[in-house]
Amino acid sequence: MAAVPDARKYETPLSKSFSPSFANSVDILNSSEIAEITAMPEEGVAAALKHCKLRVVVPYFRLLAAVGLRPLTLTNSCPCWLVTSLSFLHLGLVLILLVLGYGLQFLSCFRRDLGPLGQINGNDVQQWEEKCPLTQLVSNFVVPSILHLITYLYVLYLFRIKDIEQLPNLMERVFVVSCPPGGVVQPKKVTRSLWLLLAMASVWLVMSVVTFSLALILNPPNFRWIYMDPIFIRALLATGTMVQDAVQSTLVSGYCLQAHLLTLLAAALKQRVLKHTLSLLDWMREVRELLELLRHLNDRLAPAVCVLALISASWALSGLITIVRKPESTRVYLAVLLIILWATLAIAPFIMATRLSRHCDALREVGHEIRARPFEYMDASSEDLNSLLLFASTLRLKPSLFGTPVSGRSMCILLSLVALTALVAGQIA
Repeated sequence: MAAVPDARKYETPLSKSFSPSFANSVDILNSSEIAEITAMPEEGVAAALKHCKLRVVVPYFRLLAAVGLRPLTLTNSCPCWLVTSLSFLHLGLVLILLVLGYGLQFLSCFRRDLGPLGQINGNDVQQWEEKCPLTQLVSNFVVPSILHLITYLYVLYLFRIKDIEQLPNLMERVFVVSCPPGGVVQPKKVTRSLWLLLAMASVWLVMSVVTFSLALILNPPNFRWIYMDPIFIRALLATGTMVQDAVQSTLVSGYCLQAHLLTLLAAALKQRVLKHTLSLLDWMREVRELLELLRHLNDRLAPAVCVLALISASWALSGLITIVRKPESTRVYLAVLLIILWATLAIAPFIMATRLSRHCDALREVGHEIRARPFEYMDASSEDLNSLLLFASTLRLKPSLFGTPVSGRSMCILLSLVALTALVAGQIA
């Protein structure tokens, strides 16, 4: 085992210049475990952390702050009263727009699964009940709105109070473990992959905004019990709907981001132990840490994503069934685009969880690979290799959604059920 370097030599001016919000995550440089894992010059570690902070952590926290999930200030130091007040005012504005969007969608019968319906006279009770019966109002507006708001408040509690340092710690840990000696090539590759996920979430949000904007333009809704300027009310409806979609895409992309980070961490740990750049004992410690991070993903963030996936899947399926049975009730091309958008948002967490599951399964096979080809462990004792084999083969590393472990097999079953639903809907029509 390599000698453990003195932790004080990692206290570079760069690490001292980090803001207090990242103090806990930067303190990982002072641990002997990370010192053994990196086994590289301090410049490489500092460069990886600086790259992580400037290119990933700070921009992503600004994105979270835009939807109220983080304070406007990026530090944990006591900000001035003006910044604190603006942060609370911003959060209150986001909550007001969310609730306002729920209410205006209900009062205009503006469904998220079909796009524009026929124009409804807000004063004609009979026409209103014909277009929007009570059962549809409850299932399309009341229940999804309550679930969406509760999910937002739950994630707000997680990101602002409960696990405020969880995400930056995970990001910086991945950057440190995956950083090779002599450069930051790998961290730049990690950064590109993370930004690709965020870019896909941004594209989804833009397409959603374009879709419901077309719906409002092509068939401007009327509002029941509201007699104000309809143009102003429609603008409020569009703003509230955009905030809802921004929150939903941010939460789903946040889960995908953390699942991707854990995937990168699992892949890096496998490569390090196979190349013997990490001792067996330290590898076991790091895998235990990976298990804790995965447990946090399954127990804390996955329930919120499951609720959003349930809402998105219900909208996609109801839209599909409606355009198959009653294509004249809506504009088909907008409804098809909405189905694609909601189906994408519903299936994205399962895709990322499946990738993570595959890399977790690969960690379980590490002991067999080393025992089959022990070229890098010729000097290791049989007891150590047997201990590694036993430890790796008994790992229980599985991402779970809806309380069920996700794997490639479950993903195939899910896609088969979706295809079966679409086929049955067409046959019924």
